[in-house]
Amino acid sequence: MDYKFAIIGKTFEARKNYVHALVDESALLREKSCSQLRSLLLEEKNLRTSTDDIFLLRFLRATKFNVSKAHSMILKYYAVKQRSPEMCVPPRPSEVIHLLRMGMQSFLEDRTRAGYRVGIFRLDKVDFSLIGLDDIFLTNVMCAEAVSLEPETQKTGVVCIIDLNEFSLHQHTCLFSPHYSSRTFELVQGAFPLRFKEFHVINEPFYFGAFYSLLKPFLKEKIRKRVFFHGHNLKSLHKYVDPMILPKEYGGVKEELDDTAWREKLLELDDWFAELKTYGFDKS
Repeated sequence: MDYKFAIIGKTFEARKNYVHALVDESALLREKSCSQLRSLLLEEKNLRTSTDDIFLLRFLRATKFNVSKAHSMILKYYAVKQRSPEMCVPPRPSEVIHLLRMGMQSFLEDRTRAGYRVGIFRLDKVDFSLIGLDDIFLTNVMCAEAVSLEPETQKTGVVCIIDLNEFSLHQHTCLFSPHYSSRTFELVQGAFPLRFKEFHVINEPFYFGAFYSLLKPFLKEKIRKRVFFHGHNLKSLHKYVDPMILPKEYGGVKEELDDTAWREKLLELDDWFAELKTYGFDKS
């Protein structure tokens, strides 16, 4: 898979502010690690996968060039897709353009001082009369796949802002059920080639803490420390994500969030997503 895709994203600070966050890599390290990982994958007789450098580097950078961990992550990545294709195997973006136009997910143009990409997930944009929870999960995975193609993001990671405004008790019960929660935890805890640096939950209802207390034991300590709850206090969010890069609706100085550019980038990847669907474990 030789498709090249790089939304680098701007920074409101000079690059020097986040260079320290990048993986220390050289051309020699990339070449050697890709070769070793490729050899391991070619030994997996029941797995159909890309073995080009672009694909392999997604997993190598996510594991700080630990070839063994990258190999394990790839196997977990495909295992999750095999178990839950309805949630984890995205179609072509053009096939779900009606979902993307709802504006559930978007990534900001600017990065944090540390160079992290910032994704905003707005559940109040969901029209539940038209789509189901599988659709939300599927398009979340689609966006994660797309942003994980960016070399800069592979090196630094992502920050997720999860806006639960107007999300009902019934919807919370469904979305945070064991079925959906287990898949989410798998992806963010070693089965997806992204560094999830921070999760910021905003506009959550008063009862959300009860849901989280039930889910918390299933999260690794490293992830627990990266989850923050802000309620309706945007100043609390601004301690982690500078308002200089946030849109107006989140207390920032930027114009209101417009996901048009992000949606167009996804559509540019139509052929890439079609090819991605051809990979995976052979059905027994």
